[in-house]
Amino acid sequence: MLYVGILLGIVVLLLLVALVKTLLTPTLKSTYVADEPEEVSLPLAEKLSKMVQCDTTSFEAQNEPARWEAFHQVLKELFPLVHEKLEVTDIDGNLLYYWQGKSREKPILLMSHQDVVPAGGEWKHPPFSGLIEDGKVWGRGTSDTKCSVMAFLQAVEELLSEGYTPDCDVYLSSSCTEEWGGDGCPKLVEEIRRRGVDLFLVMDEGGGTAARAATPAPRGRIPPSTGSPPSCGT
Repeated sequence: MLYVGILLGIVVLLLLVALVKTLLTPTLKSTYVADEPEEVSLPLAEKLSKMVQCDTTSFEAQNEPARWEAFHQVLKELFPLVHEKLEVTDIDGNLLYYWQGKSREKPILLMSHQDVVPAGGEWKHPPFSGLIEDGKVWGRGTSDTKCSVMAFLQAVEELLSEGYTPDCDVYLSSSCTEEWGGDGCPKLVEEIRRRGVDLFLVMDEGGGTAARAATPAPRGRIPPSTGSPPSCGT
């Protein structure tokens, strides 16, 4: 019994240490500010804002094609060259873009989902307002994860405007059922397999980290990470 008491005491002590350390650790907030003039950064923020204004909340086992059709129309308007030059396949709302490169060798895939979770709780600004304020875009999906969808589409849009052709084939994919673990991504995987594509690299959304310092990526590449039909803001 003595050993059990000592063990329990050690466990309690460790829990108290962890609790105190947690309470005393300051919350990290990113101080990163884009090193871009407003005439460059504001149009990009406005694009993300319009994407956020389109409610793409996904619900388990509910098929709402009008929701995805509305969002895809927004994408066509924001990234016209992408939709003119790339081959676009829509599989039940899940998108697969194909950008032909100079070589079929070592194709790559960039992926990020277009759906968002329901906007419950309290919000400083309405979740689908896409409000641009204090140097930020506010709303559901700004970080999870329309920001990365916007990033790779914007990068390709800019590169196409420069007449650029990638060295290898590039695929962009975006599931509309990721938030509830639906069949969107498996359908995209099956389509890639059907085409006989052996991917060299797959890059997903990753995670978010508040950093003390950040080095911005060079501009011109990937920029820094209901029932009724939805209404998308203009």
